[in-house]
Amino acid sequence: MKFFKYIIIHKILFIFSVLPVLLAACAEETKDPCAESSNIEIEVVGKNVEICEGLSQEFPASEAQVIIIHYNEDKSEADTLVNRFLDTNGKLQYVIPNSQCGINNIKLVAVNNSFYYEDEIDFMCCDTSYVFEFERNCEETTETQIDCESFTSNIDVNLANQYGGCLMVGAGQDDIRWNSTSINTDDEITVDVSSVVDLKDKFYANVSPLPDVNGEVVINEQTSLNISFFVETSEVGEFNTSLVLPTTCSDGSGNENFGEITINVSAEICEDGCACPFSNNGEINKTIDYSGYPVSVGSSVDYGNEPIFTIRDGMLDNECYIIVTAVNRLNSTDAATLISAANEAQHDWIITDPLEYGQQIRLNESFFMAVQFTPEKSGESADTFEIMVDVYNRIDELKESCSFIVEYKGEGCENICPEITKMNSLAADLTDASTGAVIQKLNWGETISMTTTNNIAQSMSGNLGNICRGIITGSESVSYLVNVPDTGNLMACSSVYFEYSISDDGVAGDRLFFEVQDNFAALSAGENGLFNIYFNTPNIQSHIQSGHDAHYRAELLVDAKTSTGELICSQIIKLDAEVYQNTVNISEPMSMKAFSQISDKETEPAYQVYKIDTYSDDYHYFGRIDNLDFNHIDFTSAPNAPLSNHSFYFEVEDPENTALRQIPKLFLVNDDGTLNPNSFTHISENPIANYSSNSDFAAGMDNLINHVFQSGAFNSLGEAPYYSFQFENTDTSYGWTPARTAGQMASDGVGVEIKLGDVFVIWNPVGNWGSFDANGNTYSSYCDVAFLYIDGISDGANTNHHVGFVSFYVAYPLSVIQN
Repeated sequence: MKFFKYIIIHKILFIFSVLPVLLAACAEETKDPCAESSNIEIEVVGKNVEICEGLSQEFPASEAQVIIIHYNEDKSEADTLVNRFLDTNGKLQYVIPNSQCGINNIKLVAVNNSFYYEDEIDFMCCDTSYVFEFERNCEETTETQIDCESFTSNIDVNLANQYGGCLMVGAGQDDIRWNSTSINTDDEITVDVSSVVDLKDKFYANVSPLPDVNGEVVINEQTSLNISFFVETSEVGEFNTSLVLPTTCSDGSGNENFGEITINVSAEICEDGCACPFSNNGEINKTIDYSGYPVSVGSSVDYGNEPIFTIRDGMLDNECYIIVTAVNRLNSTDAATLISAANEAQHDWIITDPLEYGQQIRLNESFFMAVQFTPEKSGESADTFEIMVDVYNRIDELKESCSFIVEYKGEGCENICPEITKMNSLAADLTDASTGAVIQKLNWGETISMTTTNNIAQSMSGNLGNICRGIITGSESVSYLVNVPDTGNLMACSSVYFEYSISDDGVAGDRLFFEVQDNFAALSAGENGLFNIYFNTPNIQSHIQSGHDAHYRAELLVDAKTSTGELICSQIIKLDAEVYQNTVNISEPMSMKAFSQISDKETEPAYQVYKIDTYSDDYHYFGRIDNLDFNHIDFTSAPNAPLSNHSFYFEVEDPENTALRQIPKLFLVNDDGTLNPNSFTHISENPIANYSSNSDFAAGMDNLINHVFQSGAFNSLGEAPYYSFQFENTDTSYGWTPARTAGQMASDGVGVEIKLGDVFVIWNPVGNWGSFDANGNTYSSYCDVAFLYIDGISDGANTNHHVGFVSFYVAYPLSVIQN
């Protein structure tokens, strides 16, 4: 015989709150709400609605607890006005004192077993009624799945009270619970329910859907056959009946199949109302399920005193009572009083309240227990307690001993610490958090688990730029990937949420130059997301004025948290951004072949050109060598000339004569004013200086800049003074003489002769300059002037290609600090 379980699902399936039902017409304009000076009365009604395959039964939620809280204006303090259970009719009435003219900041909380609901009322001025309906699914409805080829089945239905015990004499239809069966199919089957409809005497039933005139119901994938049985309870005894439901079905081949379903219905009617109200066959009477809210492994959650069972009408005579004699962990000899915090390591579920045995529990009264859940592992955790009871009659005579079995269910979960992966090419190390010692270098794609034991030391950089060009990289960024590992069967407590906080790790205020952005809200197990760290380079003037050194440092704390804000783990990333300037910027050593020259060993020209004011983000300097394709070469000129927006190139007089070893000369790329603009159209015809090495050239840069930009100065070769650079709107009022222009070179085909160690100045005649004052100095930059230093010249004789080439350095832009 199949008995039922009483299941409490830890989820409010439906809550209906009449909010508010005004019992007094406070809102009427013609009535003063304070005239009667009556305090506000709150009425709370709780209902349990149990649904078994569409058939619902309603009864008072007498086990529901109601809490009413009143907050002060800023909600910093609170008073609990009410904390009590609903009465046997599922109601509570409470008059709020001193509320004649209304009351604000009220919170109403309703707790029904594992269900929880709250509502906040900003202002209340009238009597108000709240109705809470807690909907529960019946899991003990017998379900039978049949199909067209096999639908001969036997179904047992036992009619009992809420906890599986016998029905008391005189029990009504509302006292009979968990009495349904459901027959389902994916085919189309006709079921003859005439025997159910024609039930007489003891048993009767409700059928859904209603049968046709022939007493038949057609069920299919969308429609199930649901039958609820009842029994007449005026006579004591055990009663049984068997019902046969013939079935027919046509299969896909046109064959008609026949079968039958037999339903065995049984009921026990108690003799005098002092029998045990619980089933006593060892099956679970009630399951309290908290699985919907996992608890992290190692932490504890207390579930307060809640009713385990309630003696309702139809379960016990009003002159009888029961006494709880003991509570044991099922299949254990441990008494509940011994199952305490001392045994917490041994059991996930423990009883935390001191149970007082011997208390009489009568009709409409409940037995309460408080438990604590401390999961030791991830996944489902269940424990079962057997409550031993004695049943006494009206003359205190022991009539029967039995037990009530309650099962607690929960889920343990683990907070999963994410992994972090370096997704950038900039230098980074894993360091010991306490000593700062480097543990390992972090390469692109390197993954570590987030931890505060080790730090990530991440290097960054920032271009302070130049006054003229304003070359600032803006925000240099580095990227990291955070990943929540997929742990297989391990249950994660929640999605992982990330919080970022940046603090100074050196000069006060350095943190303000860093920011973090991510592209995700939360990550579940197996998911990953990218976050970026940006260094917003300071303004060059503010940097110099502040006297800051070249390093900006900050500490980024990445916290991984649960949805409730509980910290899982953290990672510290030490940020060190080094800034640099483009004030005196000398390029890397460059080497270019003669533009269109061929030789006995090299039959294809290189077509190499150089652009002065192109900036390289990768190498942090100006200047770039390019090789032109045929679309950017003027083959009509002899020698061939570039058609591009580059600055200069090197060429020999007779590039197609493979027998000659020739020294290249320097040519400016001609500016045609449209497709091939070149702002660097002027070059000193003679060198303005000569240095024996590139290091001397770099060391003498400041003197050379002052020399060029001081009126009347002699150049280093001791020649007559030249005009200083004082940029105007024309190229006739200033400049360096003698000079050669790109247009002249294109016209006469004569380039500038170069020698080892020579320095030439190349400029834009309509250039500009900029400056600012800081700390008593003037910082000036000359925006359209560059120095070219010749570091090496070859006619190609001792090379593998026999083509002339020039090695050189370019200093651009030119800046100077003047006291």
